[in-house]
Amino acid sequence: MVLSLPVFHALKAKFPEAEIYYLVSPIGEAFIKTQSDKVIPFDFSKKGFFRRYLSLIRTLKREKFSHYISLWNIPSMAYLGWLCQIPIRIGDASTPMLRPFYTHAVKQSWENFFKHQVDLNLELLTPFGLPPIPNTSLKISPMIQEKMKSLIATTLPGSRKNVVIFCGTGGTNFDIPDPVREDLILYLTQTHNVILAGVQSIPISENSHCLNLLGKTTFPELIALLSLADFYIAGDTGPSQIASFLGIPAMIFSPIKPNPPVRWGPLSPWFRIVRNDTNCTHLVHFKNCKDSCLQNVTVAPFVSAFERLSDQVAKGQKWDLAAIRMQHQLASIRILTTSSQEIADHFTHQGLLCFYVPRMGWFNLLKTILRYNINVIHSEDFSPFVIHSIQLTISAVLKYIPPIWVKKQLVQDLKISEVLARYRAIWKA
Repeated sequence: MVLSLPVFHALKAKFPEAEIYYLVSPIGEAFIKTQSDKVIPFDFSKKGFFRRYLSLIRTLKREKFSHYISLWNIPSMAYLGWLCQIPIRIGDASTPMLRPFYTHAVKQSWENFFKHQVDLNLELLTPFGLPPIPNTSLKISPMIQEKMKSLIATTLPGSRKNVVIFCGTGGTNFDIPDPVREDLILYLTQTHNVILAGVQSIPISENSHCLNLLGKTTFPELIALLSLADFYIAGDTGPSQIASFLGIPAMIFSPIKPNPPVRWGPLSPWFRIVRNDTNCTHLVHFKNCKDSCLQNVTVAPFVSAFERLSDQVAKGQKWDLAAIRMQHQLASIRILTTSSQEIADHFTHQGLLCFYVPRMGWFNLLKTILRYNINVIHSEDFSPFVIHSIQLTISAVLKYIPPIWVKKQLVQDLKISEVLARYRAIWKA
């Protein structure tokens, strides 16, 4: 929901007098009401859906909307604008059966691994001729912000910087494991104040430099709290996107393979991403990771990432949008090469993860690609049949973006920027 806000800002800038309504789930309603008073809540759960859907159609017909933009390309949302007889209907053109229900079907670049979700949403505004430049501003209540500021000042030492740790992800991703979070709190409270926020109840030890606000903040209070933070730490979830839009230095735990930072990563000018995606046998059924992969997560990569983030902030090294995109790519691209271990190590040491494997059979190659979350096969040692059949298996059977194939050997004299530019060109094509 947070990543749809740039669409709202772009439309409001183009049509300042327009009344723009949000159709949202009950979960998204609390957040959107902090940004707009024009909200139409709708429960998308299966039980009683048809009855609620008919009622929604009647409600929208009465409002006589002139435009309908569907950011969610599912049948019920594609049909909705058509059933409500809204004159101009905009949506994604990638599903042939849904395309006829839009007056303006826009081909979104879902197959482009490098496209951020904000960019994909903004593509739907091309019928208006709007540039795809994200505006990530957020409204904050000054009164509530002052209330949260006072709470922090009366509870925690003012000489320390404040780190907000958000607990819980709502099921869309994995949170930082409890033992790791507890170790991280012990590390941080040596030099910082820590404020815990969220709805998830977690075991924590008493600490004079830790303020426990779990389950004690409303959504407006949470946004105000995040705006006052010096640092933010959490899993990859909605509040993390809010902190990102506020420009708060953030450390994000993003372990799930199908959620790469190039698609969902923070847009803050300073951040670090802790991944756990390259030694896991699971892909689509990632819930199994909780009992296997996450058991091996330790506090060490979080401490290292936080120290690098603190150093970046202290030096005032603020990233521009191009640098932000570069960091997303480095945290997402996983290369398989048959060149040599030396070449793989060369690129890995520069921040671009590269795995050397010798030539192998079809099944072992597929297992290796899935285990290490490979999205680039940079090799001339495999036949077109092997690569294309693996790509088809991953896309058609596993419903995941297949790896691209660069039909050359990876060589050491290539710069990171040159390698990424080549990959971008292939995905864009």
